[in-house]
Amino acid sequence: MLFEYETNRLRLKILDSFHAAKILDFYNENKDFFNPYEPDRPEGFYTIKYQKSLSDFEYNGFLQGKFTRFYIFKKDNPNKIIGSVSFSNIQRGAFLSANIGYKIHTDYTNKGYAYEAIKKALDIMFSDGGLHRIEAYILPSNTPSLALIDKLGFRYEGVATSYVKLHGEWADHLRYSIINSMHQ
Repeated sequence: MLFEYETNRLRLKILDSFHAAKILDFYNENKDFFNPYEPDRPEGFYTIKYQKSLSDFEYNGFLQGKFTRFYIFKKDNPNKIIGSVSFSNIQRGAFLSANIGYKIHTDYTNKGYAYEAIKKALDIMFSDGGLHRIEAYILPSNTPSLALIDKLGFRYEGVATSYVKLHGEWADHLRYSIINSMHQ
């Protein structure tokens, strides 16, 4: 896999700790917007030190084929992160699967950037990454994400009961998957 890919309007990049300040800006600018959908952040998360450590960890996970996070940039603004698409729990062998997660900057929602970036990221993980199946877990209240995942061709598979602890309580998530059509 490559460290950078392009779409019509976007660049998807794998970043290392050199970019920790940009990553921190992205999280700080969207803290309230992301909060309802994410677990409580560990102490120090909103610091350069933490983001350097996390980006090194993710970068090494990418090199080992265990994790991939593409940061999203507009081609006409290559210094501002407007989102990310990540693939965790990458399984090889008989599974060839992963879980997808994504975030879009609050100022860039409803403009088609999420769809464009995720579509490209899925293509990359299916072709270059060799995956067969990708799963998405979404809070039932996250209607924009549910509409997006449907538009991308994911299929509903059921409820993952008590899937993630969010803000002190276990939350159910709806489970979706998409299969690599080249592997069928």
